[in-house]
Amino acid sequence: MVMASFNDHNEGRWRAYKRKEALKIILRTIATAGVFTIAATSPYFFTALIRKYFQDAQDGKKRRALTRAFDYARQHQFIAWQEKDGKILVTLSEEGKYKIKEYDFDEIVLPQKRRWDGKWHAVIFDIPDKKKAAREALREKFRELGMVMLQKSVWVWPYECHNEIRLIQEVFELHNNEVNYIVADYIEEERKLRKHFNL
Repeated sequence: MVMASFNDHNEGRWRAYKRKEALKIILRTIATAGVFTIAATSPYFFTALIRKYFQDAQDGKKRRALTRAFDYARQHQFIAWQEKDGKILVTLSEEGKYKIKEYDFDEIVLPQKRRWDGKWHAVIFDIPDKKKAAREALREKFRELGMVMLQKSVWVWPYECHNEIRLIQEVFELHNNEVNYIVADYIEEERKLRKHFNL
């Protein structure tokens, strides 16, 4: 059984249990567990789930925050459930899986290592004008993450970041033929890049 730890989130303060934070905890915990199960006859359905899967959330405020977040998740179809063999099975819907991607997207930090291996990790893209908004948002995200722009459609980072780039690509609904990830041993602007990244 997977238990969610509120101690990692609240630092003793109630504000960590606002609906957004509680919803993150719920969706990520379901994603990790794969499925929540509860007896179909259990009264107060969401409260019963909280008591079973979030054993460090027994005080009233935390429990109410999670209950509201569960209800919000149900209303927005982030979770789905079915009754089987006298139990209710609660899983993430496709909308819920995408919502987790949005949370992960907002929290992306590109990896850094103590020692650089001499390789450059570049992203190049060719995105059509009909996706201009996604193209500009992609550039802004790369800039926000600290990547360096060699050209408008070529951005560089000194460490492996393929998973992070693919997540960004998925959130912006860009295809593999529109965004390419390249690992290079040499770039003519390397001296400037090394100075910029303190390598």
